Amino acid sequence: MKIPKWTVALVPVVLLTGVLGWLRFWPSSGTPVVYEVAGTGVMTIQYVVDTTTVTEEASLPWRKEVTMTIPSFLVRVSANGWRGDGPTACTAWVDGEKFVSGTRRTLPGSAHGIPLVDCTRPYPR
Repeated sequence: MKIPKWTVALVPVVLLTGVLGWLRFWPSSGTPVVYEVAGTGVMTIQYVVDTTTVTEEASLPWRKEVTMTIPSFLVRVSANGWRGDGPTACTAWVDGEKFVSGTRRTLPGSAHGIPLVDCTRPYPR
């Protein structure tokens, strides 16, 4: 049985198309996210990495670089506290582009006006 020439040419195209389609689902190195909080003093800061909320005490100004390894995630950073002048602004960058920002306000329900900044937005948009 003789194989038609067009079949020989078609096999590599089909194989290449299948491989390229499969590569779409290959895990990437992730999405870089940079969190920043401006201000002075030592604050309680919360930020999200993938699906985990991390809480830490840190001096302001503060910056954290993380890599998100899942395709959809919540971009969130917040800071509050009394030790110092407090937080004045927060910003989150995704893939090098400014994604969300916020400015100082008062913690809801706070009788003493505890300063708070919060930047929250789901990704992708």
